[in-house]
Amino acid sequence: MVSLRRRISADPYSLVWLSTGGTFLAALAIAAPLAVFREPVIALLSGGRAEFAPSADLLAVMVWAYPLMSVNGLLSVVMMATDEQRYLAATLGIISLVCLIANLLLIPHYGVFALCYVLPASEVLILAALLTRCLRRLRPTHTAFPH
Repeated sequence: MVSLRRRISADPYSLVWLSTGGTFLAALAIAAPLAVFREPVIALLSGGRAEFAPSADLLAVMVWAYPLMSVNGLLSVVMMATDEQRYLAATLGIISLVCLIANLLLIPHYGVFALCYVLPASEVLILAALLTRCLRRLRPTHTAFPH
């Protein structure tokens, strides 16, 4: 436990990179099999009822939001730990509004598939905003000339 504390305080930038990568890979290990075996998963969850079979295609698209959501959850905790709650709230509020507008515009034309594509897209936007801010905030500051 002491060495982990030392590592966090010594190099939080590398720790965030390592943690986000590990979280993403772990979530990807869950999402990939769900996407590949979507039909049997839906059959198992629905008790084999045929009316749920078309939802397998929806699962194949939406499951890819899970790895992004996992990383975004971790980055949200980092944002709160670095006193960036206002930025986090503003980012989530703006992207939620964009997501809502996109759904209102696209669902009438593309049905439920619009939601399945808008959700992962919004998670990509959140990831870009949070990761950029976290890494910028935690970037090591090295001076060119020692004092």
